[in-house]
Amino acid sequence: MLSFFRYLKGYVFVYLYGFSPERFLNLCNNHHIKIWKVEPYEQGYQFNIFVSDLFRIKDFLRKTKTKVVIRKKLGLPFLLYRYRKRKIFFLCLALCAFSLFLTTRFLWSFEISGNRTLTKDIYMDFLKNENIFYGTPIHDINTSELEKQLRNQYDYITWASFQVNGTRLVLTVKENSGIISEAGKNTESSCDICASVSGVITKMVTRTGTPLVGVGSIVSSGDILISGLIPVYNDDETIKTIHKTKADGDIVIESNLEYKDEQLFRVNHKLYTGRESRKLILAYKDHEFHIQLPEEYEKYDIMSQNKIISFETYQYVPIYLGYERFMEYTNTEEILNKDMALCRINDRFLDFCKTLNQKGIQIIKKDVKINYKKDRVEVLINLTVRQSDGIMMPISNVTESGE
Repeated sequence: MLSFFRYLKGYVFVYLYGFSPERFLNLCNNHHIKIWKVEPYEQGYQFNIFVSDLFRIKDFLRKTKTKVVIRKKLGLPFLLYRYRKRKIFFLCLALCAFSLFLTTRFLWSFEISGNRTLTKDIYMDFLKNENIFYGTPIHDINTSELEKQLRNQYDYITWASFQVNGTRLVLTVKENSGIISEAGKNTESSCDICASVSGVITKMVTRTGTPLVGVGSIVSSGDILISGLIPVYNDDETIKTIHKTKADGDIVIESNLEYKDEQLFRVNHKLYTGRESRKLILAYKDHEFHIQLPEEYEKYDIMSQNKIISFETYQYVPIYLGYERFMEYTNTEEILNKDMALCRINDRFLDFCKTLNQKGIQIIKKDVKINYKKDRVEVLINLTVRQSDGIMMPISNVTESGE
């Protein structure tokens, strides 16, 4: 920070030599003349001194019979004097600074965190409905009102916080553990548990609600497994009243899943030639300006990379710099035998099994059918899987009619 203020004030780098340079340095110290970076050099010393103090040392030079030679002129005053005739440059510099300041008065970035069930697109649609979008003036954003509107529209959200950090709007939310229905509303107060797949129930534990099926029951997708309606009977076994509650339980369903895949014996591959070109891109919001035209290739792949300009952690402007990389390739043909084709299908099937495993779906049985044709091999795999199931849905009108 000290060096910055020295640069603004302007200083010179000088060489002091003569009869008594040490006495000269002592006089400067006694009269509070600031000098720094003092180094011995040849028959004297080198140091930095402010321009204003340079005119105060004339008497010291005469008393000590020394002389100073200016080696460098440093600082903003000398820089401005050097470019004093370039008025257009300083005008453009001032316009750039003003444009940057003006740009930071608007909203150019969004950050959403804490969401688990509701997607970011849902929150972005909410902001658009509230007239909050890219380029909205920051002073028009009422964070308290946005928080209130968001909680009123989505009961599933228990806590929400909007913050404006620079040119970025940060939304932090907390969602409760209830499941949301198709309408996006919270169903925690009263709901049924329904099946999402068709199959046979192999395990069922009811904690809250009325079970409508049991182990071994065959169910279809959408069937109610545990009802949120609990009937209360009179002594004569007639229904006195029906209480609504949130159904809860653990359900495992065994179902069938079909997997199809095929592999051609003649496969086209891309062989990159090594020739490539790049096109620089300067983008403002949704408008792109191409700085360099790429070479013309008959067949090529495009890899693009863009980066928003950021001067500080939260200061964003709607200007993107990036490039598009054009990589030329030619098509080559590869002929596979039956074993190689089956091997590729097997690799894709293993990836499919990993995806099922990540979703908590367990494969119990596999029935594989292979069909060889003239130009391809086809594989049909019937899988028997087990999975934890049960989605919460609002209590249906059909169920309520039983009251």
